[in-house]
Amino acid sequence: MFGDAYPVRPSAGLSSLSTVPDGGNVVKASVTKLPKRRVSREADKENDEGLGEDVVDVPHCVEISSLEYHPSKVFAHLKIAGDSRVLQVHGEDEIGTLKLTMYGADADVLIMSPAEYQLACHMLEPAPLDLGDFVLSPMPGTLVSFAVEEGDVVEMGQELCVVEAMKMQNIIRSRRAGPTVGKLHGKVGASLRADEIFLEFDKSGEHRLRAM
Repeated sequence: MFGDAYPVRPSAGLSSLSTVPDGGNVVKASVTKLPKRRVSREADKENDEGLGEDVVDVPHCVEISSLEYHPSKVFAHLKIAGDSRVLQVHGEDEIGTLKLTMYGADADVLIMSPAEYQLACHMLEPAPLDLGDFVLSPMPGTLVSFAVEEGDVVEMGQELCVVEAMKMQNIIRSRRAGPTVGKLHGKVGASLRADEIFLEFDKSGEHRLRAM
């Protein structure tokens, strides 16, 4: 919602969808990157203060053909400018954001109508969260075991827990040296979402260690 915006319009003089000789479909569209518009928390919402500078982006034509995709499937098979591509569709979250993967690169995409986008421009961008003292699950899975307890002082590379995903056990290790385990949020045997917090370090415990 607060990332780059790309309006997609059918190319001038062309229908958005036409048939090609091999029986497939071809889509031609003009894609343009919009300038970012961010509302400052301190700025008056009725003036232009706090909005980003307009950056002109040259439109380019994207031709998509032979699109094969169904919402119940994981992969979309398509051709872009004649080249075959496979796009992995991970599904959408509670606000409708789609997570897509192609060539190992992930992208979060939210499809909005022009009216929805105009309203979204007036929303305040949330302040970034400081997650430096939390350990998050890198993947969805099951919490198999904890290797530490609350109050333990951990070292760099020390095992914190084991998360099982796709029948494989993944050891989660500490990326910091010296912090004290403040709280274990997860329960052994419980399911974890990707990026779910299951361990929290105690800042005060780390400060006491440094003082010693």
